[in-house]
Amino acid sequence: MDLSVAARIVALRPALESLIVKATSDPESLTEADPLDSELIDVVQSLSRSTAARHSKLTDDGTESSQ
Repeated sequence: MDLSVAARIVALRPALESLIVKATSDPESLTEADPLDSELIDVVQSLSRSTAARHSKLTDDGTESSQ
């Protein structure tokens, strides 16, 4: 795995932990999530897709480029 990709994934940890604490203490808060929480949820959903592990490289703007 590319080190910059791994670093970006690890950098999500504090935000994910905060979201988990918020969601477990007040589950209703996710129905009206603030923009940052919504963006984090979208990122996690994108990483969780079965196509996320393809052997192509994503550019910074989220588009794919072939290797």
